[in-house]
Amino acid sequence: MADEELATFMILEFDSGLRPDEAYALRWENVNWGNGKHGSIFVGNGKTPAARRVVPMSPRFQFVLEHRWEQSGSPSEGWGLAITDEKWALRAILRNPLWPRRSQR
Repeated sequence: MADEELATFMILEFDSGLRPDEAYALRWENVNWGNGKHGSIFVGNGKTPAARRVVPMSPRFQFVLEHRWEQSGSPSEGWGLAITDEKWALRAILRNPLWPRRSQR
């Protein structure tokens, strides 16, 4: 996974509050560019029926996702983030936390 893919994934996580499995399952057909002020994402694969919802996009995530969409050839369907190795992504995130770990007492 390239740094750009990881950065896109982290922006999605921070700005939307999606669970990692929901973010991995993001597909272009779940992105609505015109819904709301900056567009929205439909989450249809949540852990429970109540987890299926529409999540508004932040301006930052809309910008990043539009860039990836254009790089992908403006597809109407398919994988949005195209993260090919979920375990690698999680290991990279855990190895490089954004906050320092507490020292053990």
